[in-house]
Order: sequence, then structure tokens, then C-alpha cells
Amino acid sequence: MTTSATGGYLTTPLPDSVALRRFFQGLIKGITGLPGDMVRPRHQKDPPPMPGIDINWCAFGIETRSPDASAYVAPDELSARVVRHEAVDVLCSFYGPAGEAYAEVLRDGMQVSQNREPLLIASMGFKGNSKLTTLPELHNDRWYDRCDLTLTINRETGKVYEILCFTGAIGAIITETLTLPFEVTHS
Repeated sequence: MTTSATGGYLTTPLPDSVALRRFFQGLIKGITGLPGDMVRPRHQKDPPPMPGIDINWCAFGIETRSPDASAYVAPDELSARVVRHEAVDVLCSFYGPAGEAYAEVLRDGMQVSQNREPLLIASMGFKGNSKLTTLPELHNDRWYDRCDLTLTINRETGKVYEILCFTGAIGAIITETLTLPFEVTHS
């Protein structure tokens, strides 16, 4: 990590995208009541086998993250915190004979304030959801029931950049015709 004292580009630690996926997994699992191993990230490096045609489960993934037009920079004496708001679209695909019912439970469960409490604690808020879309999926010559629902979550993020700020200065401004003493303090 660099600071403004070192010169050059300022860097910040990378955000933890795995933690964000785990958060959404817990949210979906908690509201739907599906077992944890049946609420899976959509794209995995080593995906587990697809559950059977008669098993209810959910595949979810962050599809888009749309930031606001500009970030807010909150400076202090040792750093600057860049605060941004973004809309995160989470696509949830429900499979199995009750897949559409589970999608409906998630959609309606997001309306309950107690179910949204974990979002508030994590500086997020529920913005809305898409319509339920039934999209059967062909695997090994068999049609699997599938119902898609996209949740839109508003999220606040913050990154800290080590920008050292002046807290005071003493000196003089010297020009060809005039010298002015000054003292500036930051409080």
C-alpha cells in the first residue's frame, strides 16, 4: 500500500468478493429455508454435481454492479475514505419441483423488515426485484424446472487511501513588492 508521502499512484486493499457472495448465500438460505448446500454460487471454480431433477435448490450470482455517478471523498488527517453507492443485481435461479414457490418465498420474504435487517447492518438496503421468470433448462435430455428472480440491493462501499493532509503551516509569502507572514491551522 502506498501513501501520498511516497508519491505515485495510491492503492488500497482489494475488496473481498467472496465475503459478499457468502453474505448473499446466507440471506437466500435464511429467507427460503433451503439447506445451505442447496444455495450455491452460480459460477464456481470446481462446481459440485448438479442436484437431481426432483431436488429443490438455488444457484445465485452477482450479475451487475451499477455505481452511482460519483463517489464522496471524506478526508481526515491520515487518510481519505472514498464512499460510493452501487446497485447490486443478484440473479437467483431456483430449480426443482417447488422452485417457483421458493422464488416466490424469497420475493415476498424480502418485504419483511426483520428479513432485511442483515442488509441494514451491512450498509445495504433492498431496492426491489424482477418479475418471476419460468425458464425450464435442458440437461442430459431432461427438462429441469427453473424459475429466475433478480434481487436489486443498494450497497455502500468504502475504500481508504492513505492521503496525508496538512494540519498546519507557518511561513511567509514573498513577492517582488510585498512580504506577508501567515499561520494556518486545521482544526
